[in-house]
Amino acid sequence: MNPYKNELPEWLQKLQNESWQVEVALSAVIVFALFQLFEPVNVWESHIQREVLSFSLSGIGAVIKTAIAWLIIGFTFHLILRSIWVGLIGLSYTFKGINHERLNLASPFKEFIEKQVTLTSSILYLERWCSATFAIAFLFFLAVLGVVLYIIVFLVLPIFIAQNFVSPETLINSVRTYQQIWQIVSLLFLIDFISLGLLKRIKWFSKIYYPIYRLVNFFTLAFLYRNIYYTLVSNVSRWKLFLGLLAYVGLSMVFFQYFVSGRLNNMDLVPKTDAFIVDKEQYANLATGKMAYAQIQSDVIKENYLRIFVLHFRALEDSVHQECDYEERVKLIEEKEFDQKRAKRQAKDEVIMDCYKQFYHLQLDTQLYTNIDWLFHERRDNKHKGILTWLDIGHLENGRHELKVMLNLKNDTLDISNYATIPFFLSRRAIN
Repeated sequence: MNPYKNELPEWLQKLQNESWQVEVALSAVIVFALFQLFEPVNVWESHIQREVLSFSLSGIGAVIKTAIAWLIIGFTFHLILRSIWVGLIGLSYTFKGINHERLNLASPFKEFIEKQVTLTSSILYLERWCSATFAIAFLFFLAVLGVVLYIIVFLVLPIFIAQNFVSPETLINSVRTYQQIWQIVSLLFLIDFISLGLLKRIKWFSKIYYPIYRLVNFFTLAFLYRNIYYTLVSNVSRWKLFLGLLAYVGLSMVFFQYFVSGRLNNMDLVPKTDAFIVDKEQYANLATGKMAYAQIQSDVIKENYLRIFVLHFRALEDSVHQECDYEERVKLIEEKEFDQKRAKRQAKDEVIMDCYKQFYHLQLDTQLYTNIDWLFHERRDNKHKGILTWLDIGHLENGRHELKVMLNLKNDTLDISNYATIPFFLSRRAIN
């Protein structure tokens, strides 16, 4: 007698027998939805990095996309198993099974085929695997939601608050210390998860770990998938689960590397520095809407001007403030009396645009431009914010040229750093 088997109501048994229909429908919908999530994650990540935080979130974005990839694999595998299962059911309705007499195989093939399980056994075996696969995929799905919430609550949100209330010097040290604590806590929870509850079985450590576990457990939404996790841990061979988790971690590292770099190859003759790579996002006629530090209208220019858009980051604003004495100039405006609020606002905007003029410069081939009239601009396609200007190139000859966007990073002397490099080909001959 199985002590874990309880008497089930008739309605629940009926639901269990017909649950495969719901599983297939959910898997199909979830797989379709997951494929649509990669682009929103990219948009969210670039928006936070540009306009909210002063540090990169590329690692966090890669983690989220890696988790999404695993969800797609899990639910797709479930759909494949269910498809085979449905096919076997249809086959069992048409035929009774293998007709060994008609095969008339010789030894040892006859013995080998006779050992094969019946269609009914295969159907029951696949049924168990399908249900388990769906449960595991759903566990990963809920775990992903929890990881995203955990990262936002315990990493992104605290650093965002700190950078608005703490001085830049203090912020660097405090963020570094907080990240180290966060990493230790996260590592403990991850070790316990992968080791199938190892830390919970250490008597002296369990009392220390318990409050940490409860806190992280709540914000990772573990209460939604806890029963699935402990059911698997307590019923499936632990070495099988452990090997599966090792394979999961190894493949996750491969996915993570791909999502960070955007490519996965073993080619030696591929440049790694931006100076030798043409980024299609730098040209409006080729761009897909992803983030580029600077952009012109086309890779082949037929006009006598360049339309130049430069992306502005939240991370650069502290440097801009220092270069143009922004705080002191705004303070003087605040102390001055104005007849209208609009005049005061315009005075502040003039300071902002002058700061852009001092901070962002252009270099066309060898000619440096340091006094540019910028205008603030928000692109219509992807809502990226930055500055816009037009540069006369009527004096240039046809051929290849190079535009550089430079940052003036020192207040007294002109020390300019390369922010973006955009090669282009000038051809004023009309193409029929």
